[in-house]
Amino acid sequence: MALNDKKQVYYDIYMSEWLSEISPVPSNAPTGFVGKSLCGSADLEVGWLEARRVIYDHELILIERGEFEVELEEASVQLRENSYLIVPPGQWHTTHCRVQGRRHYAHFDWEYWPASAESPVMTFYPAKVQAACLRPAPKALPQKLLWGTIEEPERVFGLMDRLKSMLSAQNRHEHIAARGVLLELLVRLLDEARRAEKRTHRCEDLAYRVRSALDLMISVPSSEQSVCETLRALGYSYEHLARVFRQQYGITPVAYLHSVRVERAKRLLKQGELKVEAIASEVGYEDVVYFSRLFKRHTGTSPARYRHR
Repeated sequence: MALNDKKQVYYDIYMSEWLSEISPVPSNAPTGFVGKSLCGSADLEVGWLEARRVIYDHELILIERGEFEVELEEASVQLRENSYLIVPPGQWHTTHCRVQGRRHYAHFDWEYWPASAESPVMTFYPAKVQAACLRPAPKALPQKLLWGTIEEPERVFGLMDRLKSMLSAQNRHEHIAARGVLLELLVRLLDEARRAEKRTHRCEDLAYRVRSALDLMISVPSSEQSVCETLRALGYSYEHLARVFRQQYGITPVAYLHSVRVERAKRLLKQGELKVEAIASEVGYEDVVYFSRLFKRHTGTSPARYRHR
């Protein structure tokens, strides 16, 4: 792993420490609220628009399908399939459905807040915000807007369905137990250390696949495919694969290919049976002049001198 990648992992781990300090609580539905809880989901059509509003707690939004745009005071966020956003309290915002889809939501506080059942949930523009009723996040939390891609959609949406079911039940025990489900849901979305670790593992696996493809090229030197053509078969651009490979092994795929071919050539030269032209062809180079130049660059001497020595 490159030094910069290690620094990023350490930074992500540090940034994730705040997750151990939270104890999130689902928000109570106010008295007379139509729904049983402030947690639910809806299938929405293109053009659906949520009025401009301010919320007093926090709202977790999960997009299962479709595409939505959330315009906040500090940013405009495009939410596509398998993405999430946490809307903070006190910000005017509106949501627009751009592509038909399914949207889940859950209102919560990062820690217990002694809000009564009569506490306001939201205020629509142009009504005045009741600033004294806002429930901000603790100072330990990151001050940036929390949004991104859902890494484990099946598990995350399963947790959301369970949370909705527990909060809609007429059972205090289920409401209390729902706190644990909400905590797991938030941790799975926001644990950057775990996400960074998964990204690292994916890069390691991809770099190994690149190496295996190159080793196959080396074992079949008669192949007419170029390195770029061979690696594109893995389903990624050559530039991306080269970057991942270099981060993992310190050299480019082409440099790795030449290095291994030169090592094979050195073994054949030691055996003393084949001519230099034949060895060049055997390891994958039809141009013996190019092979000799490459060999000298790697070993400091020509193939003929190497054999003689």
